Order: sequence, then C-alpha cells, then structure tokens
Amino acid sequence: ANKCNGKEDTFNQEYPACPEHAFLGSGRPVFDNAKLLTLKETLPSPLARYECLISSRQWIASEHGRLTVWEEPKPSGAYIISADVAEGLKDGDFSVADVIDHRTGKQVAQWHGHLDADAFALVLIALGMRYNYAWIAPERNNHGLMVVTVLVNENYPQIYSEMIPEPPGKPRKRFRWVTSNATRPLIIDNLIKEVREDSHGINSPMTIEEMMSFKIQDNGRMEADPNRNDDRVISYAIGKHLRQVLPLPSTWRTNQMANRLRGRNKGRAKQPNPKGWT
Repeated sequence: ANKCNGKEDTFNQEYPACPEHAFLGSGRPVFDNAKLLTLKETLPSPLARYECLISSRQWIASEHGRLTVWEEPKPSGAYIISADVAEGLKDGDFSVADVIDHRTGKQVAQWHGHLDADAFALVLIALGMRYNYAWIAPERNNHGLMVVTVLVNENYPQIYSEMIPEPPGKPRKRFRWVTSNATRPLIIDNLIKEVREDSHGINSPMTIEEMMSFKIQDNGRMEADPNRNDDRVISYAIGKHLRQVLPLPSTWRTNQMANRLRGRNKGRAKQPNPKGWT
C-alpha cells in the first residue's frame, strides 16, 4: 500500500512471488497478463505426447515427444494446422505447429521443436493426415517457402492459399500465410479480442507464457521481449485468424481427398508438381 501506491500490478513487478508475476506490470504488454496468469492455472493436462517417425509418417507415444495432444482427432472432426517455420538450428528459434478444431476454435495439439524446414514439412503432412487431412497454413516468412515446396510436391490436398491480383494479367495463386506489417496487427488484434471474450480456446501453458512476454517494444513493434520467444504466439494467432476465413470441409470431401491422395502416392516416387505457384 505504501511502496506501490496500492497498485497490485506494480507490486507484482517489484516484488514478484514467481517469474510470471514479474511480467504482469513490466513493459507494455499486448495481452491482459493478469487474465492470462489466472487462465494458466486452470488449463487441462495433456492427454499424451507423441514423436513423429518421419519416414513412415507414423506417430508413437513418447514421454518427451514434441507433439503435445489435448484432444485426439475425432472421426468427423475438421481441423486447421497453422505453423511458424524456423531455420532448424539447435540454438535458434523454434518451429511450431498448432492444431485447432475448426468448429470449436479449441487448441487440440501443438508441435514444438527444432527441425530443418523440409523435415518439418513432412511432420506437418503426418500431422495433417492424423487430423483428417486438416488445412495446413505455414507462414511464408523465413524458411516457409521450403515447407510449401514440399507440401506441394507431396500433393498434400489442403494447403492454405490466396489469389493475388496482378493487373492487367490474371490473378495468381499464392500458397502459405504471409505475416507482414499489414497482417501482423490483424492476427494479433483478433487474438487479443478472443482472450478478452474468453473464446481463445488455448490449452498450452507455454503459449500463455509466450503471450505474457509479448510486448509493444520501444520501436512500436509487437514482439517478444529480448531473449524470449514468440513462435507459439504467431503460430496460434495465424490459426485463429484463418479459422474465420477458411471454409469447413464436409466429411465427404475430406474422405474423397484422403482416398485421392492415397491413390496418387501409391506405388510411385513423388514428382514435383508441374503447376505454377509462388
């Protein structure tokens, strides 16, 4: 009351009881950190963890697996997989993939780790197949182009794309999500709104921790504090935004795509897709 003028946020910053409390009042947080801290204490425990056998695209249970699952795929479920792609260096940023239930908006699984971009693309394919051939929306920034190249060459049936106008010619298809100075505030503002309205669907405590250190920096850019990561924040924000714009696939369409993909890949080597894209 005397040293902090009765302000709880100032008290938590100056006399934190735990590391999370220190972030409540420091800097210019993008999200409501007091609400995030309360939310973190109520999150459910994961059901399982898995590791991907990339060569066979199979998932095996593993105590330290890089895929954390809160809900297993439902037979009639529809899902979106958003991804933030990193370089794959051991001490660099992490690659992240979030699986979001298309109908409910809940975070049902999250992959997090270091992996080369081409191998990460194969993990995304295995994850997409596991979750009923989900939409996959990798971020274009950094090494996302390699990820999309693999997805296209492997004939994955549902890759997020946009039609880009190029007058006076015809529009062209651009695969992947592009995070730019124009789209970054769009996806972050949507996530801020969902946290405020309790429609965020977050299950990962690590996503919450990254959101708590996600600040408006002195240069005006919204990003993680120095020496901290925001890969999970960006991945999840992309998925939550795209949930609003991607169409829900019917069960029939999902089954048709799955059968087509199995038939296309059976008994032959993969060939580069001849169709043009950027």
